Amino acid sequence: MSNNDESELENLLTKAELYIVKVIPIYLEGQYTFYEDLLRTDRPDTIQRLGLYNLKMRRLPEKVYQCTNLLELDISACRIKEIPEEINTLKSLERITIAKSNLKKIRVRAKDNYTVRELNLSFNNMRKISPAISNFKKLASFDVSSNKIKKINNSLNNFSNLIYLDVSFNRVSKIQIKLKSNTSIESLVLAHNNLKEIPAALSAFKGVTTLNLSYNHISLISKEYTSDKLHTLSLYKNNLKEFPQLGAWMPRLLLLDLSFNQIETIPVNIHEMQNLASLSLSNNLLKKIPHEVGELKRLNSLFLQHNRIDSLPNSFSNLKHLRSLHISNNQFKTLPQSIFDLEALAELYISFNNIEYIPKEILELQHLSTFFIEGNPIDYKNRSWGKELNATLKVLRQRGVDVR
Repeated sequence: MSNNDESELENLLTKAELYIVKVIPIYLEGQYTFYEDLLRTDRPDTIQRLGLYNLKMRRLPEKVYQCTNLLELDISACRIKEIPEEINTLKSLERITIAKSNLKKIRVRAKDNYTVRELNLSFNNMRKISPAISNFKKLASFDVSSNKIKKINNSLNNFSNLIYLDVSFNRVSKIQIKLKSNTSIESLVLAHNNLKEIPAALSAFKGVTTLNLSYNHISLISKEYTSDKLHTLSLYKNNLKEFPQLGAWMPRLLLLDLSFNQIETIPVNIHEMQNLASLSLSNNLLKKIPHEVGELKRLNSLFLQHNRIDSLPNSFSNLKHLRSLHISNNQFKTLPQSIFDLEALAELYISFNNIEYIPKEILELQHLSTFFIEGNPIDYKNRSWGKELNATLKVLRQRGVDVR
């Protein structure tokens, strides 16, 4: 599938989502009360989750306020455009969803609400985040994905308890991010936007530990962008042609995803990223792996599939914590000797290379549980090594290794 085909599929899936009003998780089936049931019941105080979907109402029925133990209110695909002041009478209400309602803006009449912790306004037509949302003083999770937002404004400075913010599938671009400071947000999702670089303005999110910037158009990272707390960064499917210099800017980084870019080389100073536990560089243009990768002593997962690599450095032997190695769809002709020194290795994927022979040293990997070898021109009938090769694979299978 080409990049254009994949992007078109993503857009189709997003559009299809608009026609699905609500998918109720299996573990919550039977726990939702719907409109007809609300009208019939004489015990509204027993209702905890209320779903009023696809109704032609412009305001909430008065009976909603009799649901004194209500935890969740979902009024998606209705015509309600405001959150009334009476919501504050529902002292147990923690979550409100108003999705797929063609909202261009939302009015929040409820002032100083201290119960609602989750607000979902996804799949609407809002162009900005309303400052009135800060009336929810304890708001911890805010989803405004799939709207038409172009900028993240200073209204976020008023969200002192916000931990999770999802602004994916919007129109946020480099010059439109304006934010002075926010220390509470820990997880920020900006995937599927129009960012061309990681702007210095993102440094204002001083508490962010997880940053998702996948599916943008990023080719640059501002040298002024720093993050002392960031441990997870996704730059999946962007336009990076060089491995970003992140070691000094993000000293606590644990997980880094640079898959589906156009990176040709890994810099020798990658060893500065000493806390890195997972590194994904699949679907790039790599030909060589530098010796310094072997100095990433805490690395436990490495994804290098779909590149042009034909060898691994001897320093790989030093990756004593590496449990998962993906080198499928490359140009290996033999299994690198350094792999047999990876004491913790449990998953090894070498499919679709040019490997003809699996040496018996593979048996030294005592923790190996998954070994994918399909798509290689392995010669099982070779007069010189065929018998030994088949015996080796038999032993692996007897150990319970999934060999394919």
